[in-house]
Amino acid sequence: MIAFHLEQSHSYRRELGSLDERGRVVGGRAAARLHSAGRRALAREDLAAAANLLGRALACEADGSHEILWDLCEAVLSAGDTSKAATLVGSAWRPTAARIPGGMLAPPCSEGSSPT
Repeated sequence: MIAFHLEQSHSYRRELGSLDERGRVVGGRAAARLHSAGRRALAREDLAAAANLLGRALACEADGSHEILWDLCEAVLSAGDTSKAATLVGSAWRPTAARIPGGMLAPPCSEGSSPT
């Protein structure tokens, strides 16, 4: 419940413009709580909940924590979505991966294009 409210506060602050230090702290706190809940869901093999919570945690984390990303990769791969897992793993190797709204990561590169 607290994670949800922190996440909402972070989201509203982000909608108002660039995040200040306090906004980043709120996002980090939301990410930590969502990550913890996601890991617990992963431990009990509730893969849909784990992917949802971990994806939301990643969206709140300013630097896109690799630990959250790897846990999300595990949840998505365990659920059998190999295409999405491959995209996430590719993003993990590229710290500057493009982020798109909703907390999802853009594919590392399209077919036929060279990596940047």
